[in-house]
Amino acid sequence: MSTKQMHLGINQNLVFDRVLLNDGSGYYPLHGLFIAPQSGIYMVSSSIMAWNGRALAAEIVKNGNVQARVYAHELSVRSFVKADAKVCGSDYPSFSGYLLWPM
Repeated sequence: MSTKQMHLGINQNLVFDRVLLNDGSGYYPLHGLFIAPQSGIYMVSSSIMAWNGRALAAEIVKNGNVQARVYAHELSVRSFVKADAKVCGSDYPSFSGYLLWPM
């Protein structure tokens, strides 16, 4: 994320707009969405940080179904607890997805 702080609404995707590598063009930074460019098994991970000691809740979603949730004092990472959640941007958050093996 290129901004230092983002204010998110409920179920809003986190947009990782600073893309370092997008081999296969599966990540769409305009929407914060990853669409697998080919069938296979993918490793997906994300790292986020709440702003100034505040709680943050987020989830990884696949085709509209929650795959993982995190709590801290189509595929996306989105806010899900309250409106106007604040997330640290700049160098802190990351999202990655890569093909382990094709199917």
